[in-house]
Amino acid sequence: MRPCSTCQKLYDTGTGICPDDGTPLGASDPLLGRVLDDKYRIDAVVGRGGMGAVYRARHLALERDVAIKLVRGDFVRDASRLERFKREALAIARLKHPRIVAIYDYGVAPEVGAYIVMEHLEGRSLNAEVKERKRIPIEQAIRWMRQVCQAVAVAHAAGVIHRDLKPHNIFLEATQDGPFVKVLDFGLAKLQRTSDEGVGSLTKSGTLVGSPPYMSPEQCEDLPLDAQSDIYSLGCVFYEMIAGRPPFVGNSPIDTLVKHMNEVPAPPSDYVPDVPPAVDAVLLKALAKHKKDRYESAGEFGQVLAGVEVGVDPER
Repeated sequence: MRPCSTCQKLYDTGTGICPDDGTPLGASDPLLGRVLDDKYRIDAVVGRGGMGAVYRARHLALERDVAIKLVRGDFVRDASRLERFKREALAIARLKHPRIVAIYDYGVAPEVGAYIVMEHLEGRSLNAEVKERKRIPIEQAIRWMRQVCQAVAVAHAAGVIHRDLKPHNIFLEATQDGPFVKVLDFGLAKLQRTSDEGVGSLTKSGTLVGSPPYMSPEQCEDLPLDAQSDIYSLGCVFYEMIAGRPPFVGNSPIDTLVKHMNEVPAPPSDYVPDVPPAVDAVLLKALAKHKKDRYESAGEFGQVLAGVEVGVDPER
């Protein structure tokens, strides 16, 4: 069987192109159809990354679909990477909020690697939404960003800094009432509360983590991170939602990092003339170079956005 990376359907080996969407079919994933730890039947590939893949699976005993994030076996043999993966499970499990993806299970299967079992979501990422629509209408962008701020505020209150907030990690779950925003992937999260046994930074000096278009200046410099770094990243995401592009686009990842550290972003109204001055002001504050000049919390950022939504001037 060969999978379609777009619709996730399986076709026999004699088929080269998906008949539904025209996507070239790839080699079959050997895990498809297998039962993991006698509990989870692997049904489809949802996405792939450098360390592994995310699958849709079926919990056989409970008869419900779940999402399984699996780290490849060769990465599991790296103790630091396995520890980071465990901390992702810990980070998500300690967060209880409807706008944060729920975690159900964690384990290590010697034959395939380590895995996290999470709730299965139907819908698509904010990244896919922006790519298709080019930009999100301001009123809708504000509503969605306020919902993201709610989730991030809960994480910060629990001592968790996400460190990789970007459109790919914000999911628009399809519901009868419209998209329901959820924050995903705490794989780069740092647990601030170091009183827990074994909790601390796993990032080696000189090793940057994050995604360059959404990294704060202090993150680009490999400095200690706190809630204000996530607020900067949220500003980058919000900017892209309404302007159709991130605040900084360099010729290379390094060039983008340098721009974050040294350049003042253009107001989004430079790209989209109908962006009101109040929204420009909100974004430029969230994207301030110095942490002390940004919003003090994700909650404050969300409250200011609420004021913009009802026509209140956010400047103070």
